[in-house]
Amino acid sequence: MENRRILYKTVFERMLAYGSSVRCLHPSVSMARKIPTIQRSFLLNISGAYSTTATATSQVILGIAPIHLQLQQESRFINICRLNQPSSIEDFPHPDQIEVKVSGWVFQPSKHLKKSQISLEDGGNSKNFNNIYSDGSKTEFGAGLCFLYL
Repeated sequence: MENRRILYKTVFERMLAYGSSVRCLHPSVSMARKIPTIQRSFLLNISGAYSTTATATSQVILGIAPIHLQLQQESRFINICRLNQPSSIEDFPHPDQIEVKVSGWVFQPSKHLKKSQISLEDGGNSKNFNNIYSDGSKTEFGAGLCFLYL
């Protein structure tokens, strides 16, 4: 059951959350009716419960929040943090006042080489190096290691 729950959280929720900033902040009436029915079928399959089981019961048993709340949270997060749009919630800071996590490289690594980095220039023949070769074997108990030291 835990594997199915993980599959639900990583695949189904992410699939519905795609584009949720556009659709789910203020969903239409028909969409608000359809989304919980889609979630219900997944919850029944995950828990193995009968079709007479209430959706709220399945959500509590599996520890999964209602999908409309998840999608509203996702859409608010996208609108505030990524699109820098102000929130409709009172006493919530403006997007300019929210710290943003920096992603990516601060500088181009190829232009700022470190002394400990590998050089691509030919160093010539040297017999002072020791070579270790691994076979990369794998057994039923996990990865094994057999190496040759020259």
